[in-house]
This record gives sequence, C-alpha cells and structure tokens, in this order.
Amino acid sequence: MRVYLVNAFTYRGSGGNGAGVTICEKFPPSDAMQQVAKQVGLSETVFISPRREGFSGRFFTPECEVPVCGHATIAAFYLAGGLGLVRGKDGNAKVMLETKAGKLPVYISFRRGRVDKVYMGQAEPRALGVVGGEDLRHLCSCLGLESGQVGIPGLEEAVPEMISTGLPDIIVPVLTRKALDSMEPDFPGLAELSRRLGVVGVHAFTLERGTARFDVRCRNFGPAVGINEEAATGTSNGALGYYLLKRGLITEGEIVCKQGAGMGKPSAIYVKVGPEGIKVGGKVLVIGERHVTISTGPTRRPAVREETGL
Repeated sequence: MRVYLVNAFTYRGSGGNGAGVTICEKFPPSDAMQQVAKQVGLSETVFISPRREGFSGRFFTPECEVPVCGHATIAAFYLAGGLGLVRGKDGNAKVMLETKAGKLPVYISFRRGRVDKVYMGQAEPRALGVVGGEDLRHLCSCLGLESGQVGIPGLEEAVPEMISTGLPDIIVPVLTRKALDSMEPDFPGLAELSRRLGVVGVHAFTLERGTARFDVRCRNFGPAVGINEEAATGTSNGALGYYLLKRGLITEGEIVCKQGAGMGKPSAIYVKVGPEGIKVGGKVLVIGERHVTISTGPTRRPAVREETGL
C-alpha cells in the first residue's frame, strides 16, 4: 500500500500540516487502517476511495478514527487532482466526499492544468453551548491563561463556545498575541476536559486587525485524540469562521488564519464565508511517500518500509 506524505495549508511553499494519503479501490479493515495511521505517525492519515458519484473517505489519527479531517481532505484532493483522478484546466472542479460527518463538497482550483488550491465545504455549523463557570476556570487553568486574558476587546459576548462544522471544538478568543503565544497547556488535563465536554479539542485565536497578510492567529490542541498541538487545521478554522460570523466580526468574504508559527511550521488557512456556507482551503506540497505492507496474519500489524522521495 502506498501512503503519500502531503503537507496541507502551506505558506510560501513550506510549513503546513502533514497528512498521510492513501488512494484505494476498497477500504482495508478498520484495524489495519488504524495501524497504518499509527505507524506513519502523522496527525492524520486519510484513505479515499473513488465512487460512482465522487469519493468516500475514512480518517485516522494515530489513536483513533475521526469522522472527518480538514487538512487531510485538502491534502487528499490536491493529490487526486495531480494524479488525474479529478481533471481540470482552469477554474474549479467540484467533487463530493462521503464521510462519517456526512457528504461534503470539495472544490479543486486549477491554474494552467495544475492544482493551485483546494477548498473543502464544511458541514452545517452547530453551536453546542458556551463554556462558563467551573468549566471555564478549568479550561483557563489547562491552557495556562488568566480569565482576564480571554475575550475580544469591546465585545462582551466573545466567550469560549463549543462549535462544530464537522468536528466539535472549543473556540477560545484570546485578547493578545502575546497571551496566545505564551500558552503552555496542561495536556492531560485538557484531554480530560475535552472528553468530558464531548469535543475533539481547543482552538484558540486572537484577531490581528489592520494587518495586510493575516486576519487571525491560531493555536489548536487535541490531546484527547492523541495530538497535543497541530500546525494547521481545517474544520476548527471552519468553526472559527462561524464563531466570527455569528458575532458580526466578519460578513461575506475570506479571512486568512495563520497557525503553526510557534512550531516552526507556519501555515495559511483560507476561510470563505458566503451563500454556499463556509469553505476552508489552502495550498499543498507533496513531500514523499511510504510503502506499507499489511500483514494477513492474525495480528494484521502493518510493516512500514523506509520513506522514499517522489
């Protein structure tokens, strides 16, 4: 089995968040896919399979299967476009992806016959409740924040809120970039809180008004699913787009979220808000591949051969 190593949401040809991508006619057994994801060791590995009316996808962290993953989807369809599974010359091609979070549209932007960007339509936003009281105090403690460092200047209703556009996250506004950058989370505590509240993790952000290049700075923590911090995330930034839209901080148009700078993996995530709902997209870089052999023995434990360049 060939697993491509792909960085999604890159910025100026570097950074981004790595995903394993496998294209297969038929999905392997779930336990085999889980073991492949664990052995490859990236935050997500996606298996996509062509169907008569689009594609079907399964997504695995090193610890568990999740319903959908934004950066892995962006990575997978950049690859699908590059390999000719989705064709285009100039403009956008639209395909449908069946996931455990429902059917989602994916838009592949071609320029001179090559894939330029990929955007992923988000599931219908769901507001799952604000985080307050003792839960808020616990959340701040886990993030290493004082309660006075949470919020948006001049906006009283800017409180942490659980939102899902495919995966549920706690969206946490932070007053300053200094406070955002200085967070040193208690990951075991954050994992326990995330599981208790039924969310994947925490997406913290601060606004950067008046900047020409980026509108929002973000950090994302998902220790409950085996990912302490991610350099670039799709569905969580989709949820952030809804959070800002709901509070009147953005209307129609596009914002750019910067994530991963403190990890040495600067990433740019484009969030579009419009009549078709919320889309999340970005640029991609294929960096290599691994070959995985799935054992047919009783343990079905895969072996991973050495990585080779493309």
